[in-house]
Amino acid sequence: MTLTPRSLARYSLFIALWLLVWRLSVLMEYQPHASLWFPPAGLSFAAFLLLGWRALVPVFIASFLSTFWMYWLDSNVISTQQQLTSALWFGLAHIIAYGFGGALCGYFLQREHRQNFPKQIYIFLLVGAVTTLLATFSGIIALHLADPQLEIDFMTTWLPWWIGDLAGTFVMAPIFIIVIMKIWPQLTDWTGIYQQTKASKVTSKSQFMFKLVVLQLLLAVVMIADSSLENPALAFAVFFLSLPQMWIVYSESSMRATVSLALTSLAIALWVGILGMSDSAITYQFALCVIAANAYFGMAVPNLAQQNQVLYQQNITDGLTGIITRQHFIECTEKVLKRQVLNHQPVSLLIFDLDHFKTINDTYGHSVGDEALVSAAQAIKKLIREDDLVGRFGGDEFLVLLPNQSLNEAEATAQRLKRDLPAIQVNELQLPLTASFGVIEFQSHETVQHALVRADDALRQAKHLGRNKVATAP
Repeated sequence: MTLTPRSLARYSLFIALWLLVWRLSVLMEYQPHASLWFPPAGLSFAAFLLLGWRALVPVFIASFLSTFWMYWLDSNVISTQQQLTSALWFGLAHIIAYGFGGALCGYFLQREHRQNFPKQIYIFLLVGAVTTLLATFSGIIALHLADPQLEIDFMTTWLPWWIGDLAGTFVMAPIFIIVIMKIWPQLTDWTGIYQQTKASKVTSKSQFMFKLVVLQLLLAVVMIADSSLENPALAFAVFFLSLPQMWIVYSESSMRATVSLALTSLAIALWVGILGMSDSAITYQFALCVIAANAYFGMAVPNLAQQNQVLYQQNITDGLTGIITRQHFIECTEKVLKRQVLNHQPVSLLIFDLDHFKTINDTYGHSVGDEALVSAAQAIKKLIREDDLVGRFGGDEFLVLLPNQSLNEAEATAQRLKRDLPAIQVNELQLPLTASFGVIEFQSHETVQHALVRADDALRQAKHLGRNKVATAP
């Protein structure tokens, strides 16, 4: 790794950020060396996820320095050698756990398409849980190696430690991913995080602030009630904050939802520390993790809905001309027929194709032929009524559904379309576009398939008459 002044500045900024985040977690302790969550875990996880082995040295330096800072804050002074030993073991334990977990998560996420957001979330949560569990065990081992005389109650230590690191990773890692990409702007956004955070949902800042205030007021009610009424069951009411949090998730961008989640988690940690609610700490730690997981999967729902809408549009829209496909045209026609039959109103159908289309392709090339199809489709779409429907039957054949038009009215529409088509301009095409039309009116209880056969017969008759004609079928 070649260190330039710019890269050195970035690594220094990262170390300073790590120490600042660590210091904030110390200020939120509800008892010595016990905080409800540990945000530096999320920063280390995000760093290894994005930077890989390049994060090894800065994360180690930051965790090493934080240990000295901790001893400086602690009134129980130990020798410098013990401080060095403890800092060394803690730093190694931290980078081994988060280096392995973050790099592994990055490997799996890079193999996933960024559109597969739900699976990305599942990978992040699963690997994050395993990583923080590994960090817990390695951290306890590091404490023992640093001071073999230190008595550690493993059974009462590992769970709060793990859930605290887990909450810090679940809640803060997504935000730290964005922060790290700000520090290293050359990083490729293979995580798709910006794609998710820059959602189409946009509300005013005042509306977002109102939702945040409501959420924080509800949180304050829960925390104060739990502290004042001395009923242990009240702590579980914090899980119901998933509901207003999901309100924000579904009505705001993913970025705002993530910020809201971080602020709520910060507020919970502060409330626990201020009110001295150590007895309920483990409940609130689990709540942080559950609320975060629910929020992330909630963010996936609009993403899935958007993807489904895109797939639906691709399924019903012809990729070349932009009008609907034959199958969707048939489905829409069946719905229209049911409505029109109930109201005893006529429905007619046009089928037409461009004259001498093969000659156009052979003479001018398929690109000009495609442009002719697109121009004809879009022109017909503009020339018909809003309630009429145009679709591509296949090749150079098109369908037009005409609700509330009898056979004579539909024939007049076809004559008008036939007259206006030659005015369409197509680049490089030196002959006018013309089309032959077959026109039918749906008979009582006639199926769409049978009507298509009759319309196609009428189209063949129009071609037999010399093309650029309109023919009807009884």
